[in-house]
Amino acid sequence: MKKKARMLRSHYDLLPNWFKACKEYNNGITEGLNNKSQTRIKLAYGYRTTKTLMLTLFHQLGNLSRPELSHRFV
Repeated sequence: MKKKARMLRSHYDLLPNWFKACKEYNNGITEGLNNKSQTRIKLAYGYRTTKTLMLTLFHQLGNLSRPELSHRFV
């Protein structure tokens, strides 16, 4: 109990901010974008340039369509 009281006293200045926000803000969107980008980076292992990696990240996070390839794979 004393440990909890000390913790509350040490964070006394920040407690009103939590009640004022009323859980209006959360970091779910940020965590989701971070998860998508980390997944894309893992899948992009082996790209030779950072430009290619950035292009794939922009397409993934922007939900863009895939560009047409200049050659076909058989």
